[in-house]
Amino acid sequence: MHRVALLSLLVACGGATPRTPATNHSTSDTLAIAFVYNAQEIWMGNDDLEAEDSPARHMGVLKDLVLAVDRADFARSVPSGTLGLVVTYNDKAVVRVPVGAITTVTGAALGTQKDYYGKMGSDMVNGIELAMVELDKTAASKKVIIIFGDGNDTNNDAAKTELAKLKTDLAADQITPYAIIYKTDLSDAANIVKVLVPDAETINTSGTLPVKLARILHDCCRR
Repeated sequence: MHRVALLSLLVACGGATPRTPATNHSTSDTLAIAFVYNAQEIWMGNDDLEAEDSPARHMGVLKDLVLAVDRADFARSVPSGTLGLVVTYNDKAVVRVPVGAITTVTGAALGTQKDYYGKMGSDMVNGIELAMVELDKTAASKKVIIIFGDGNDTNNDAAKTELAKLKTDLAADQITPYAIIYKTDLSDAANIVKVLVPDAETINTSGTLPVKLARILHDCCRR
């Protein structure tokens, strides 16, 4: 979906106001981090909700994502005053945790499998665009987007073009993107998020998320 269409939808739904290009005259040394993750049922997991013998049962990534966020220990791993927010995407993008102190981004804030049960779609581009809208509301001088997903969008062909445009927009807005790719057994083999983040790493088990997140935080804090 093009950004114009996304912003029109957000306004119609009472969501974020239309985004205008950042002016880059921030007066704060604050770091702002937007966590953007795939929130469809299969990727997040439903093993707590489906019977053990159900063919629809999938372990998913949520439990390890919660663990990764809690182990990050933001109070110690990022500078004091760092801001955080969480955006989820499935068939639409939603602000799950609004901009606030980074300590509001906790494992508990990500919810449980029930929150994602029945959710379909993977509109990653919309999730990234909404994160940009929210980051533009801050006066932070350093802005980061960390994307967790299977590396794909519901419409990969259209998304490739959109991601190329977003790469330019992110650079203009001085927003640094990172991405961690985790594939479920139903994920497409493509990794189009690499159009935006060429060095995005694919992990073979969600259990390595805590280590990968810690490395990203270390990198973005020393930039």
